Amino acid sequence: MDPAARSALSSSSPGTSNPGLCFDYLHLPNDLWIEVAVELDPLDVLALSKACRTLHSLLTEKAIWIRILRSTMKRLGPFIPSYSLPSMSVQELQRAATGPWRWERVLQTKGVPHARLPEAKPLDPIILKKWDMLLSNGYVHLVPGGRFMFTVHIQHGKTAPQSGITSESSATIALWDMGSPGDASFTEPARVANCKVNSEVFDRMQLRIVMEVSVMGETSLRIAVGYPRPCSQRTRCVTSEAPV
Repeated sequence: MDPAARSALSSSSPGTSNPGLCFDYLHLPNDLWIEVAVELDPLDVLALSKACRTLHSLLTEKAIWIRILRSTMKRLGPFIPSYSLPSMSVQELQRAATGPWRWERVLQTKGVPHARLPEAKPLDPIILKKWDMLLSNGYVHLVPGGRFMFTVHIQHGKTAPQSGITSESSATIALWDMGSPGDASFTEPARVANCKVNSEVFDRMQLRIVMEVSVMGETSLRIAVGYPRPCSQRTRCVTSEAPV
């Protein structure tokens, strides 16, 4: 069992920090309740924690909600480093874990059938942030989770007036930290890593870049950038791995 969950169990057992807790009348041991909670949808765990004081004491442990958030991310795909788990409170973990289901509820409540699309009203964001520095990059990929973003910026070669020789063009692949989701105190994105690729002359009008990002465990991201080579039907692919 996960060490964090064991810690939660010990703190919820009779005779420790929660004396008098007993699950005998529920006919299920503590560790089984935890495994059930991890497999449930987070909103169902919140509902279950309101069933009685005993379950509330167990199912509001921070270690359990860390496991629930990890399980949610494995199922739905967000990148786990998007959240600073050790510094998050139980309420923040619960909000992060239930986010996908709450968003789906908003869409179901505010959405309209396709035939009535003109009647749809835009959702008003609570907080809207805009960074012009990122808009100058022609190619942007937001990593699932909302914290990390890849950009590709093309630097075209310059032609010398006297010789007429054009310098080699390049492209810079950058990874940006946009701040933890829901962190209103975050103000500016930070460049985490970048990779410069020198290649043939890039034609901005004809160039079509395709980016694909893969999550490599819980510590790094791998990005692949494909683009056609000038005067050729072949496509070149550049890959890079960025630890976070």
